[in-house]
Amino acid sequence: MDLCFSSRWNDHTAYPRSLSEQPPKGWKFRKARVVFDQTLGRPWCRFMCKDSEIIHASSLVPTNRTPWLFDTDHIEYLFTQSETTARHRRRPYVRARVEETLARSLTTPHCLGILAWSEAAKRSVCEFYQRMNCSPPRICVAYPGIVPPDDGILPTNRVRMVFGFMKPHTVKLLAIDGQLGVCRIPGRKNISDAVNCFRQLRSMGCPVELIVVGPTESITMVEEGIYTLPYLSRAEMWELYRRSDILMFLSRQDSFGFVLLEAMYNGVVCVATEGPSVPVTSEIIEPWRTGVLVKFRITRNYPSTSEGLEFEELVDSVGRLISDQVLRKQIAETARRQFEQGGRFNIDNRNNRIQAFFS
Repeated sequence: MDLCFSSRWNDHTAYPRSLSEQPPKGWKFRKARVVFDQTLGRPWCRFMCKDSEIIHASSLVPTNRTPWLFDTDHIEYLFTQSETTARHRRRPYVRARVEETLARSLTTPHCLGILAWSEAAKRSVCEFYQRMNCSPPRICVAYPGIVPPDDGILPTNRVRMVFGFMKPHTVKLLAIDGQLGVCRIPGRKNISDAVNCFRQLRSMGCPVELIVVGPTESITMVEEGIYTLPYLSRAEMWELYRRSDILMFLSRQDSFGFVLLEAMYNGVVCVATEGPSVPVTSEIIEPWRTGVLVKFRITRNYPSTSEGLEFEELVDSVGRLISDQVLRKQIAETARRQFEQGGRFNIDNRNNRIQAFFS
């Protein structure tokens, strides 16, 4: 099956990359240009596809009258795109009108089905169609695959230089805010709680150091044990994962959280927030088996933001991981096995599921 996709305009470049670089058997991908609809705006667009191709649209809605399949991490992200487009064009945003257009678009005969990044993504689509009083399109849950960066693309020395300054026997904490090609909203990734957790642990005598990537919050981080890095390439991120011990993914709002899977794949223990504004974390992480979850005191549904992370629980959890190296190793190994043959996040399993769905 010949498919085309956009290598530029999608929710997260990693998802179409994992399909195009390690596709189901018999699938071939080609990069295609995308032109956004002048009337509807994003996410509606036209793919410059060939007659024989099927379009793979990642968080985009084709207007082509040719077959296409659609993938999404959460249906609400499409409304966020549409609202942002309307604001940029200084036009009024009418949610009801966008909902009707989207419901029609995803149930046209041209839409072959939906690839949901998670069960939470599938629920978001089903709940949307339930609100619209109509049946949803066919949906296949297929977790994103993890594809390491091209071996020919070497990381720069920035990551290695940072680790050259760090002490050899400390536990390396990692907090990721802004990334290349990914939406950056100040405060959304909650770097402030990661920094405060680090400070609390240091005051308790814990041997920790913290690396913050692409900080978007105005936090004073010029102090011993904290290192900041700018936005990094995927090769640099891979180098960083391999040298880190614990990822603090403390996001207040996230439709998926792809860095969780990347970190788990590389043997990093993940401490993540849990709540309806981050609907996938409790699906990805099994507490104290493949990672750790920390709750919010004030919860809201995605795409709204939860507030009031249970800070003492966070400090206690990270402190326990720091003091128990055996536990860290157990969790990291169990998480890593999820990507091996038969694991939940194994690419072959994903491809078999997709093939069966579209056969």
